[in-house]
Amino acid sequence: MKIKYTLSVIIFIILSINFVFAIEKSSIILTKNPKIINTDSNIKQAESIEIEITKFRKNLLIIQKKYRLEKDKNINIYLHKLSDLIYILRKIETTKIEKNMANFVIKEVINNIKNINFKVKNYLKNIQKQNQIKKNQYTQISYWLYTKLNKITILFIDYYKNKKNINSKDKKILNIIKDIYYKNLKLKDFSKKTFYNTYDMKNYLINILKSIKKDFSKIRAITKR
Repeated sequence: MKIKYTLSVIIFIILSINFVFAIEKSSIILTKNPKIINTDSNIKQAESIEIEITKFRKNLLIIQKKYRLEKDKNINIYLHKLSDLIYILRKIETTKIEKNMANFVIKEVINNIKNINFKVKNYLKNIQKQNQIKKNQYTQISYWLYTKLNKITILFIDYYKNKKNINSKDKKILNIIKDIYYKNLKLKDFSKKTFYNTYDMKNYLINILKSIKKDFSKIRAITKR
């Protein structure tokens, strides 16, 4: 029994250090009759840490969705590691183990969560930096489009404002031009909008242009009647 317990502890320690969390549940075989049963304080501490890690993991899932990182290898690795930490803590909470072992595991979990937190922050900073570079590029494109469209819409608006006899077709066209004018302002203000991923940037810009293109098609259709 003593040899079996010693081997189990060694396995548990090895699997708990340095982010090596490829843990099979069968790998953690803890003694049923420890000499010194784990203390209530360790159990409560493990429960408290688990609550914080669970919150951290939920927040990371929200960030993953917001930044469209569902297929991102690194984020998924961090999420998996957090799940492993929760699993280890629950072993302390629900299994009778020696308090020295529980103390050691809790310290390692705390060290690991600090390490994960540091890596996640740096990784997200890098993603945000890359997103900002892409946003700057889209901002230049959108502002260039804005200046071109703005000249066209102002010419149209001035033309119909100065026209003496405005018929129903003219009014319809003028209303559409006004819509284009306000949609075009979105291109101008592209830099002010918050984006968390390049997909949303591109999609936002394309949707504006598609809508404006549709408006010009309406004007073309009205003039052909």
